[in-house]
Amino acid sequence: MTTPMGDFDASEIMNLKVDKYSTVTVKQNHYSVPDAYVGKTVRVKNGANSIRIFDNHALLAEHTRTWGVHEWRIDLYHYLTTLGYKKGALENSQGFKQAPKQIKFIYENYYTNNQKDFIALLHFIKEKNNLSEIITLIKALEKKPFFDFSTEKLIFLSQQKPEAPTRPAGNQAIIDKSLENLSDYANLLNKEKEKQIS
Repeated sequence: MTTPMGDFDASEIMNLKVDKYSTVTVKQNHYSVPDAYVGKTVRVKNGANSIRIFDNHALLAEHTRTWGVHEWRIDLYHYLTTLGYKKGALENSQGFKQAPKQIKFIYENYYTNNQKDFIALLHFIKEKNNLSEIITLIKALEKKPFFDFSTEKLIFLSQQKPEAPTRPAGNQAIIDKSLENLSDYANLLNKEKEKQIS
């Protein structure tokens, strides 16, 4: 509902301390925040369908609200720094268990023996928000006769964007007149060619 002062928000607002698991507890359920916020106080908006967590006015995390008791909503991306320090911790982490199927597919098929590179890829995916693009690139690489897979190659290929042709900036009337003049010039050249052939 929009009011003269803006959208009406009936969320319960509270300040909560981030625990050692990098979560805040709302109504006996845990919701993750980036691991850099352990021990800090954050503002939480407890809405009907979502839990939104802020540091000042910056949105740190948003989770679908759970109505159970003692449930955990964990975002794998919130734990990348911690997982980078703890070798072998990824597979058994709650974040990995709740990760999207595509993330699990990439790990299980290409990175089971290389957690460090996988976490580097996750950092890149998080920064660019391009999971579907990475999946598409992996499928394209699999079709190559000499399939050579690496995180560096995925990142490099992902950054190669075809440049869209651009129209010259300027007055449209000038552009139209220039195109007309070029067309007239081409017609003159064609008529001259026809005279030479005859």
